[in-house]
Amino acid sequence: MLRSIFAAAKGGLYVSGGIQIVEQSMVIAILWIGSSQVINQNITPGTLMMFYSLVGYVTTPISSLISSNSTIQEALIVSDRLFQIMDLEQEETNNDTITLSTDMIGDICFDNVTFRYGSRKFVFDNFNLTILKGRTTAVVDESDSGKTTLISLLQNIYPIQSGKIKIGDYDIGRIANKSL
Repeated sequence: MLRSIFAAAKGGLYVSGGIQIVEQSMVIAILWIGSSQVINQNITPGTLMMFYSLVGYVTTPISSLISSNSTIQEALIVSDRLFQIMDLEQEETNNDTITLSTDMIGDICFDNVTFRYGSRKFVFDNFNLTILKGRTTAVVDESDSGKTTLISLLQNIYPIQSGKIKIGDYDIGRIANKSL
């Protein structure tokens, strides 16, 4: 999509440059030919100014119409992408979800969890962690090391590529997001 937008913008630059060249060429041609006609006394200076004004009245709407083509092309590209997004299949929601109660909560286990954002490098690759029930556990590391991602995965905000995250005996994929 980015390439399409870039190509449309590049084409728009060529078109607007071409329009300006044509407009200026018409002005030069009218003034050149018209001034020679005034010198030869075939037309009056007022007639020359009238033709010059008419050129502006004709070329301005035409150049606006041609320039709007690039805007239309960008809108078509964006709408095409929007329709692609709308055509994506909606993720299935599991109606067999469990609502966690306090007596169901046990140890939190990350078992061989692999995760990355989109096509970026892996944040976790076969990550294992057990947080014991009733214990206070601190996760401390440098900035951008995955602490917030860890909590986001625990809340089932992002799907993991592989592995399991369990709370007690229950996989978080089966737990209702409201109770996480």
